Amino acid sequence: MKRRLQQEKLSIEDFLAQNCHWNVHRNVNIIVYDQNTCDPKCLPPDSFMGVFLQKLLPDYKNVGFLKGGLL
Repeated sequence: MKRRLQQEKLSIEDFLAQNCHWNVHRNVNIIVYDQNTCDPKCLPPDSFMGVFLQKLLPDYKNVGFLKGGLL
């Protein structure tokens, strides 16, 4: 999945539709949670979450990140 997102063979819309099982409109609020990430600014750009956020943020303006590591 990561490679397909990086190579633009899979759009972020298609990824969300396949994995969230609903069509996402660009004006909805999206909350991203990763149990192991406390600060999204510290994500390696080549990690899956880094790639995912790089693809998500330009197109979806209402994106929140729920801080992980609380469990």
